[in-house]
Amino acid sequence: MTSSGEGTGARDAGTTESGSSLWELSAHRDKAVRAAAARNPSTPTDLLKMLAADKHHLVRFAVAENPNPRAWAVALGAADSDVRVILAQRGDLDGETLERLIIAPEREVRVSVVESTDRADVVRRLARDPDVHVRAAAATRPELLSDADLELLAADRIAQVRAVAVQSRRLSPRTVTRLAADRSGNVRYFTLHAHPERLDLAKIMQEDKETDIAELARRRLPPALRDGPRT
Repeated sequence: MTSSGEGTGARDAGTTESGSSLWELSAHRDKAVRAAAARNPSTPTDLLKMLAADKHHLVRFAVAENPNPRAWAVALGAADSDVRVILAQRGDLDGETLERLIIAPEREVRVSVVESTDRADVVRRLARDPDVHVRAAAATRPELLSDADLELLAADRIAQVRAVAVQSRRLSPRTVTRLAADRSGNVRYFTLHAHPERLDLAKIMQEDKETDIAELARRRLPPALRDGPRT
């Protein structure tokens, strides 16, 4: 439980413009006070660097939550890459900071950009990222992708990406038919699951070698189109 004194300390750390007070509050034993100082737009850059290396992750993350662009520069250089993950969730970043995050070496940072941005140009760019996890994340944002982008992801060499792309329901019927016969069971399953109207695929897939796919296909079909029980 936070004492009233510590609560006052957090309020002071979040609002004061005094550099000397911020240095003192940033050494407080309570992480909430240190985090409040890390979020304070008036906190000096040197102090932000110290807080970005704090022993508690909430304090480190708070540097990325600071609205001052000086803090973003500090977050970009933090030893803890999770600080950049938090920074990537902001919607007010300048172009230079966003670019640094788009090309960050840590894939979790680039995934965070994909999941947080509302910029189609950024998601389209990361849909072509060399890392499969980033491309798969981009496939979860079909509202920011063109049909051509989604077709590209549906042809990805990694099944994880194809399985996400097929759930967009924006692929051409021909592509959906192709993915229904994909070598990956996961891709076939999500193709069937995402396209319940494609009874032609369910008719074929009721004989799928993977039991869960075959059972889903049979459930989708009216009795007249079902084959006999599997033996």
